[in-house]
Parts: sequence; C-alpha cells; structure tokens
Amino acid sequence: MSNPLHFGQLMAALRSGTRGRLVALLGLLAALLAGGPAYAQLSGGKTIGPGGDYTTFGAAFAALNTQGVAVGSGGVTFFVADGAIFTESNLTLNQVAGASAADPVSFLRDNNIPASPPIINAAAGLSTNIGTTVSAAGTNRDAIIILNGADYVTFDGLVLNDPVGNATTTPQMEYGFLLLRPSNTNGCNGNTIQSCTITLQKGNVTAASNSAIGIASLPQTLTTIGTATLLSGTGASAAGQSSNNVFYANTVKNVNTGIYLLGLADATPYANYDQNNVVGAAGAVYASLEDVVQKVRDTQRWGDADWAEKE
Repeated sequence: MSNPLHFGQLMAALRSGTRGRLVALLGLLAALLAGGPAYAQLSGGKTIGPGGDYTTFGAAFAALNTQGVAVGSGGVTFFVADGAIFTESNLTLNQVAGASAADPVSFLRDNNIPASPPIINAAAGLSTNIGTTVSAAGTNRDAIIILNGADYVTFDGLVLNDPVGNATTTPQMEYGFLLLRPSNTNGCNGNTIQSCTITLQKGNVTAASNSAIGIASLPQTLTTIGTATLLSGTGASAAGQSSNNVFYANTVKNVNTGIYLLGLADATPYANYDQNNVVGAAGAVYASLEDVVQKVRDTQRWGDADWAEKE
C-alpha cells in the first residue's frame, strides 16, 4: 500500500510540473512499494496461550523460523500458559538464525502450577506408521514437535499427548519429539528436553518397525511434512552431528521405545558420529551416548511401554 502523504506530494509535484521533485518522489514511492514489511528479531520474554503474544506453538515457531533471534540479546524465552491446551502436530522448528549458547531459545511453563501443565494434543498426522525399520530410507515421520537442524533450544515442563481419537495409523504420531537434520553437514546441537511428559500409542506398530517413540534423534532429512529420508555419511562433516543434546527427567508413556538416538553412518576414525548426548537427570545417572559409552553408530534405545529416566 502506498503512503498517503507521499502520494499527495507526488500529485502536487505532478500539478506543479517540478521535474526534479517529481523524479525524487517517484524514487521514494518505488522504494516504499518495493520494500516488504520489516520483522524484528526476537528477544526477551514472549507468551504462548490464550491472549498471549502467540496463541499457538505453530505461530511461535513460524516467528522464529522467519525472524530469528537477536544476537547479543540473551535469547528469547516463550512462557507457555499453565492449563492451556493446544491441538497441533508436526510443529517444525528449523535452524534459528542468531540462536547460540549465549542467545538460546526456551519454551517454559509460565507459572509452573503442578496440576495444570500446558498440553499439546496431537492433531491428526499425515502419514502411516514407519512400516519398516526406523532407520530406513523414505519412511514416514509424524511427530508432535520436530527440530529440523535447530540448535540451542530448550523445552521444559510440557505435556505431549497423542489422543485416542487418533485411532488409526495415519493420524497417529510416530514420535513425541523428533530431531532431524537438513543435511549431513547440519545437525541438531545443544538442545535440551527436560521434565516433559510424552504419551503416545504403542499400538501404532507394524512388523519390524519401532513406531511410537517418545524422543528420537535420527540421521534423516525432512523432505515434506510427515516424510523424511535417510542421509548418507558420504561427504558428511562434524557440523552434521547431532551432538551435545540432553534429555533430563522426562516421563514417556505408552510407547514401544522411550528414547532412540541414531547417528550418521561414518567410517573410521568416526569423526562425524554424534557426540556427548546425555540421557538422565542432571547430576545423577546418565549415559553419554555414541562417545563415552561406545563411540559407534549403533542404535541407542531405552525402554518399552511406560518409561521414565532414572533419577
């Protein structure tokens, strides 16, 4: 839309015949028409929930994907209203511009009322269950929350639930949280998922599959929402690792696998395997995966049915 003031000045210049002014005003008008809206990078505290800065997680994720985080601001924290109930799935957060250890992204409960956590009930998914092994190429990937190469993001105290109303394998979720990689040179690093409760439907399973997984980190790239394909280890770099992620004090219910971490296929000296991923309560029992425990690509699995990290 043109600015009325400048449009009036333009009309006056046209009537007066002042060529120099006309040229200048035409240039200004062209710049105004060509320029899109300016979006400020995010920082400080934001709210998610009824009456908040964002009424849905999808809107908050879209803002982060579009605007990024202001460098040097200390990052952005989204306070999620206690008692709020959301119906969303395949919420995808890409690599957030400006996010770092110094400028992280956090999603926290607003008031931390024990009886009233914020709940994300999964909207109907788009794909059938995995159908083959979880590491196979071209398999389906419905998740409530997807980190697609996102770094330095924390989720604390959320409840993720696949409701029984998602009654068949197509609408059901394969994952609660799913960490993917845009490429074998861009992984998910420095993320924290803690004190979350994830409830899926362990009946969502076929032969040789591991559908209904609470938290998974995979060497796959998201091709379309609901579908991911396996990445090759050829040409991978250390930046393609999904490393230094921590999973503390989560409760995972009604699943076939609690946590499943899988790195890129890599050759000796295994420089591109995932490193230093930690499962367990802070300061208590933990496993540092694919590095200290065993520096290999082998699948890391925790638990069947109801499962909680050891305190």
